[in-house]
Amino acid sequence: MKKIKMSIPVSHFRRRLESFINERHPNLKNAKRLIATRSVQAAQAFSSAVLAGDSETAARTKADALLFEGLLFSKYDTIRCIIATEFPKIPPD
Repeated sequence: MKKIKMSIPVSHFRRRLESFINERHPNLKNAKRLIATRSVQAAQAFSSAVLAGDSETAARTKADALLFEGLLFSKYDTIRCIIATEFPKIPPD
């Protein structure tokens, strides 16, 4: 039987959120409080879900829901996709 991790460091969630924000929401890259708060909440949600008996996959899903809440739609990403489609000869960043 596969051993389930009881916790994942807050730094793991912080790095994931920072990477996501840098790519899809560059206007929020200096939102340190948002990143710190969400990272802690996600780590706590993961640990709580595992302790409650959830699988690692289910626990990660719950943590991700908190981590990325309200951030899935990105105007920046939409514009980037439109430009890439309409002007394919312009190289991406």
